[in-house]
Order: sequence, then structure tokens, then C-alpha cells
Amino acid sequence: EGKKLIVYEASLILESGREKDFDGVLLVTCPKETIIDRLQKRNSDLDSDFVEKILAAQMSQHEKIKKATWVLENDGSLEHLKKQAFAWLKSL
Repeated sequence: EGKKLIVYEASLILESGREKDFDGVLLVTCPKETIIDRLQKRNSDLDSDFVEKILAAQMSQHEKIKKATWVLENDGSLEHLKKQAFAWLKSL
């Protein structure tokens, strides 16, 4: 259709205030408990206190959601996330 879409993956766009450099920002988020669980499954040597400190040093999910143009909740299966992503693409 002659339309172009450029996807730029960068985890610190919102934290750095660079969201204004883009037409929109898609945020993929999940509950804090899910973040902790996934991090610990990937890195079994990380304890909950350390992960909590990492998350406390970052912008909160609530603030990220307020700054984002679109939000996908990654709180289910990979298949569910793929369905959300394709629905988002179709909506553009």
C-alpha cells in the first residue's frame, strides 16, 4: 500500500525522554511479579531482593504506560502476545 513502518527496539526510549522523537511508542509490559519470575527463571542466581533493587532503579511500569502510545500486556503465553502484536499492526 506504499505505507512504511519502522520498528525501533530500544528499552530506554521512555526513560531517556526520546519518545518525542517518534510518531508513537509501543510498550510491551507485564506485572511486576511476572517480571521477577521471568528474570529469576533466566538467571537462577538472582535473588528477589536484587531484582527488586533493579526494578526500583527503573521508571515504573505505571509511568511507562502513561508515556506510551500503545500498550501490549505480556502476561500470558507467547502465542497470546503474538496475537496482540498482529492486531496492533492491523490497527495501524
